[in-house]
Amino acid sequence: RSAAPGTTFTLLATDGATTGTLLDRQLPRLAALPTRPALVTLTIGGNDLLGAYGDTAAARAVVARVSAALDRALVAIGAVLAPGGRVVVGTVYDPSDGTGDAGRLGLPPWPDAVALIAELDDALRRGAARHGAAVAEIAERFRGHGLAAGDPRRREARPEQRDLWFCSLIEPNAWGADGVRAAFWAAL
Repeated sequence: RSAAPGTTFTLLATDGATTGTLLDRQLPRLAALPTRPALVTLTIGGNDLLGAYGDTAAARAVVARVSAALDRALVAIGAVLAPGGRVVVGTVYDPSDGTGDAGRLGLPPWPDAVALIAELDDALRRGAARHGAAVAEIAERFRGHGLAAGDPRRREARPEQRDLWFCSLIEPNAWGADGVRAAFWAAL
């Protein structure tokens, strides 16, 4: 808003959203807005993948479903986007910082988790490219701010340790939220 006074903001995101939430609830709300949006940011797939935790075959199917849902979503967004509008798709971060050390995260082991997050992020990048959307490299920006910085299971929203960007395992804390913002800003 400081860069473009008069800008309005509509929050359509919801905690725990999945591709089903995006397609069934959020996109209809986007289409019903009184004005066409000039910017749409989208993060999707992490909760879907988390729902298949520990099952590699199911997780690969999730990646395929997320990719297909992203294609449908980006077509729908493009239909309501203002002329010259932008869409930015965010990648999904890994609280293990690429270590896959599920035990330190309080989770059962899943050796394929890191590779599957990378597959999901690659699918998100490819989908964004197919539809001319920019990519916010949230995963890259978060690298080193999970297990490498401390315990992502901590609950503090604003811990003294500003290198740790997670709270409650998968949620960004205040410092992580700033990292998400910075990733979207850089993509624009």
